[in-house]
Amino acid sequence: MIGRRKYLSTRAEQKDKAIKDAATKLFIKNGLDGVSVDDIAKAAKVSKPTIYSRYKTKEKLFVAILIGECEKQIEKMFEPRGDKQTLEDFIYKKAFEYISFITDPWYVNLLRNAIYYSGHFDEIGEAFLRFGPRKGVSKLANSLAVEIDKGELKAVDPSDAAEFIISRSKSNCFFNAILARTLENADEDIKVEAMKIKKEFLLLFKA
Repeated sequence: MIGRRKYLSTRAEQKDKAIKDAATKLFIKNGLDGVSVDDIAKAAKVSKPTIYSRYKTKEKLFVAILIGECEKQIEKMFEPRGDKQTLEDFIYKKAFEYISFITDPWYVNLLRNAIYYSGHFDEIGEAFLRFGPRKGVSKLANSLAVEIDKGELKAVDPSDAAEFIISRSKSNCFFNAILARTLENADEDIKVEAMKIKKEFLLLFKA
């Protein structure tokens, strides 16, 4: 009986992944308006009732994808500093990883969709803010609070310190990505931006 339940659970997870993977590709390529549930079902090789049993509308599916991907990336990016990692390297890495994330074409396309459709579907805009930038600040603040407790950083509100890194990351590299400007040395530009953020952060917050 347990084996049967595990099999059904695995099958359900596989179908859900297929739906989300197919929908993500279609949303990025055609936008929310340019994709129907029929399109998603065909691409995912599942039935429409299977999709509707999980997501009442394609907008609900879009929100689920947005939340899931933002949470996954942010959890990975904002882990606490390792024992062998210097504070300087830690701050640089957080800035570099966050800029790389928000300038990735996949994220930029989802962001454009979220901004465009948030005026029609409040849930999309709220989900993006709650599980994107806000979640990033909250997660990073937890890591920085540890550094404050250690005496490595000044006794400031860790959310303010985290907000500094997040807000400074939305600079030239981010706006170039949003405006679809192709740059020859994008990786080098991100490194330069991250280094600048690290220096400014340490000047303001290092104990």
